Amino acid sequence: MNSNKMRAIILSAVLIIINICVFVFIYPYDEFPETFAEAKNGVVCIATNEGQGSGFAIGESGEPVSFIVTNYHVVFDEDGEKASNVNVYFSAAANRYVSAQIYRYDAEKDIAVLRLPEPTTEVTPLKIRKNVDVDINTTHYSLGFPGRAAVNNDYLKYDKSDIVTTSGLISKQTMIGERDVYMLDLQITSGNSGGPLVNEAGEVVGINTFSITDLSDDTSYYAVCIDELLRIIDVEEVPYTTTEDVNVFGIVVIGVDIVISGIILAIVVFLFVNKNKEKIVASVKENRTVNSEMREKSSDISKTVAVVNTMPALKCVAGALKNEEFVVETELYIGRDPKRCDIVLPVDAEGVSGYHCMVKNQNGMLVIVDKGSTYGTFINKGLKVSVETPVELSDGDSFYLGSENTKFIVTRR
Repeated sequence: MNSNKMRAIILSAVLIIINICVFVFIYPYDEFPETFAEAKNGVVCIATNEGQGSGFAIGESGEPVSFIVTNYHVVFDEDGEKASNVNVYFSAAANRYVSAQIYRYDAEKDIAVLRLPEPTTEVTPLKIRKNVDVDINTTHYSLGFPGRAAVNNDYLKYDKSDIVTTSGLISKQTMIGERDVYMLDLQITSGNSGGPLVNEAGEVVGINTFSITDLSDDTSYYAVCIDELLRIIDVEEVPYTTTEDVNVFGIVVIGVDIVISGIILAIVVFLFVNKNKEKIVASVKENRTVNSEMREKSSDISKTVAVVNTMPALKCVAGALKNEEFVVETELYIGRDPKRCDIVLPVDAEGVSGYHCMVKNQNGMLVIVDKGSTYGTFINKGLKVSVETPVELSDGDSFYLGSENTKFIVTRR
């Protein structure tokens, strides 16, 4: 075996090892629970001077936890007074608990975020799945420490072994009291409040919150949609991870791996298949000529496209008009009223008003104005647009009406 072949084999082996390392050491980035049972590792018991509830950890993969999510009514009394002492229990039997600070809250949404005195590895952060990606036709699970579980029990440890799991379907998504909620066909009782509603993969889709009993004594159970939490926290201050974040990282890693695989294949082909050096050189020169011509043509096409793609447009990415595009030449009014609106949504579109908002073209740039809608207009990750206040939109920005069930992005046509 000549030295060139030996060097080629060694180089290929090195590249293959690098390729394997990408998957072994980089790709296992997602250290979140992968099943609803494993999601118990992120659930805690919360005790105050007023009573007891549940909560769950959020954060980044592989990092210690600093924040716990629960219900507002778990850490505030009926008069809106803060509980004087908020303890987060990892195990009452082992006396492992900390006193937490009420860091963020929204009484109307019934959500509170607790900050631990220092980061901990006692619990695992749970991954969040946004409303738009939730499949309500699959089984979901309520995790927590309901008071009924304590009945006739001589000894409760209030750790992972005492977490109660209740399963069922999401009956529907609706709005109650200015908040997006899921109506459930599974039971939520006292003590469950603040615990997570998760899917089969252990991803949080909602916060178990309340029940309503009608005049015929029928009881309905509800969880607040997880998007309501995202609207009151900023990832810069309260870190969390969604399924979108993990998917993006995975795509990048796979892309790197494909590039490395391509390099290995190219080297092997170059050294062991193409034996005729003159043909290789001629082929390379020919390819360079073709590539040069293609670049020139591509440049001409790009210039032509650049001239054409100057008109801003809206593309619907979620809702009844999904995949439809609307060029904004002057201004477009959006809502359910066909007499007043240019982009008309169905009458049953949740959260969309008859005359919801207006998007206007100002010298090639778009601005959005809320026209006094009931449930609001939100930009990107949840910045609410004030009524009759123009807000500038850039290419790639998104906005939704009431909820992310009706969503548009800014593009060009």
